[in-house]
Amino acid sequence: MDRLTALSEHLKSMPVDRVADILGELVEGVEEDARRDLLPYAASAVARTGVFDALTAAQCDLLVAAADVAAKAEAASRRPGRRPRRTDGLSAPPLHRAELLARIGTWHGTARHAAEAALGELEGRALVWPAGDDHYHLALGLVEAFGVHRWGPRVLSAFTEVLAATELHRVALALGADPTREPAAVRRAIVTRLTDPDRVRVLLDTAPEGAVTLLRQLAARGRVLATDCFEEDGRSRYRIRPEGSGDPDTDWLAERGLLVPVGPARAMPPREVAATVRESGPLPFTPSPPEPVGLPTDATAVVDQARAAVRTALDTVDRLVAEVAARPLILHRVGGIGAGDRARLVRALGVDDAEVRLWVETAHEAGLLVRDGRRITTAEWAPAWRRADPPGRVAPLLEAWLRLPGVPTWNPDGPETGVPGTQTLPGATALRSALVLALGALPEGLGSGITSGPLLAAGAVEDQERNLPPGLFWLVRSALWYRPAAGDSGAVVEAFVHSLCEAELLGVAAQGALSPVGRALAGCVRGGGVRFGDGGLEEAAASMFADADAPAPWDGSGADTGDIVNTAHRCGAGAADTSTDPVRRPCPVVELPARARRRRLMDWAHSLAADA
Repeated sequence: MDRLTALSEHLKSMPVDRVADILGELVEGVEEDARRDLLPYAASAVARTGVFDALTAAQCDLLVAAADVAAKAEAASRRPGRRPRRTDGLSAPPLHRAELLARIGTWHGTARHAAEAALGELEGRALVWPAGDDHYHLALGLVEAFGVHRWGPRVLSAFTEVLAATELHRVALALGADPTREPAAVRRAIVTRLTDPDRVRVLLDTAPEGAVTLLRQLAARGRVLATDCFEEDGRSRYRIRPEGSGDPDTDWLAERGLLVPVGPARAMPPREVAATVRESGPLPFTPSPPEPVGLPTDATAVVDQARAAVRTALDTVDRLVAEVAARPLILHRVGGIGAGDRARLVRALGVDDAEVRLWVETAHEAGLLVRDGRRITTAEWAPAWRRADPPGRVAPLLEAWLRLPGVPTWNPDGPETGVPGTQTLPGATALRSALVLALGALPEGLGSGITSGPLLAAGAVEDQERNLPPGLFWLVRSALWYRPAAGDSGAVVEAFVHSLCEAELLGVAAQGALSPVGRALAGCVRGGGVRFGDGGLEEAAASMFADADAPAPWDGSGADTGDIVNTAHRCGAGAADTSTDPVRRPCPVVELPARARRRRLMDWAHSLAADA
């Protein structure tokens, strides 16, 4: 079955909400074309923005293996002595399931079950789909995205042009060569040993397990390692740092020439070594996140603190909207919001510059603030949002915070508040999803023991794992398993701690654990039974307020919120639920722009299913 026909059959078998998720990933500007012919766009990962940001480490490892198998199949299909024929990718042969799983060495047991689960999740995202006879088609662009992006320098080049001559003897001694010979002879001995696959394999048999794991991970996708194991010698060359980098595994590889510098604080395996490592065994596969490291927490204190944070956040955003409605913000040609407006917001909201950025960016992403030329003013539906009850107001803010393209409370470039919606940090959206998923992996009653206050009060957070508190070390590693794309932000730990601070300000987390709204948010991110806009977040917020000693500020009657409040949903139930359970009350869902778009996507998906 050809790839587009197979994809058509696969989409017909998928739930409508999953099809709507795929439609929501389409790059802006192609929707009209896609309405006429969806398949070419759905079949291409390039046309689906952010599609890789929501993948786990297990799914990424599986796609790396798929890219490797596909690249080898394409190379084997070329005729010797002839230039490869350029194709559009539509005629690429499908991959066999057994060959794919064998490439990551998952033959049986827990790893096999995890690999099959990851493959099923990739099918659910239509990044791979069945081709019949236990074969799979790959979405276009996967081989390019998950293949080897970059090779390190060749061994001869590394020891001729990159490393200082003084390092030849040190590496030769570690490799068992005679370091007392002439430099040219020593260099030849090193090159001979590191370009011989058999000798490299023998060397790895004696290596520490951590060093082998690190080398396999770097070789699998041509990754660059951030490390301090090399230092510049002042003559445009590098030498191995005498005191070491602090990581014994990295130092072991560097001393044997298995890791060479490619820039300041950057290193990679030499090209020949990486090729040998890739072919000497299965590619790395990480089936699950690190085991949770949790501490007992007071559930009542978590709810109380989160409830207070939600009330403060709603009050702050309400005052922000009122302030902007009374006097719009002026955008300067350079620098975004001017210093005068920033100072006015600091006084009006009673918070510092970092929090001002957070609330402005969140309100703008939620659709409460809009840009009108060189002004930032309130949207037409802002008054209706202000009249809604707390659960209906907080849910759109939480969803908006999750979508922010940057980390507003962390601005390494300075305190300026730029144009809302334009402050970006690679991996920031994935970072917030990773945070709630990692905390959500802890059982009820347990927390990470990590809060942002002490870490931020101590000054800059060291972005090196060896200096992290145990709870934060686990939290970051777990988050990077749930969303490897979060590592694209560079200074991961600093961005992570500031994202945790934002989560605490919004009532998503408290005392190192997720609040009820945080757990509902994690359920939405996880893609389980709870979906954005179905009332789950509103129900969780209502339960937090209902637990307070004072009467709940939301009684289910719904305020006068105009046309943007959708009361068709019920708390914890779909729109079609007609239950008469007196305990379950209608949840007004404030339909700001993002939720309205989701409703349109669902309508589009239903129409596609009807046409099919």
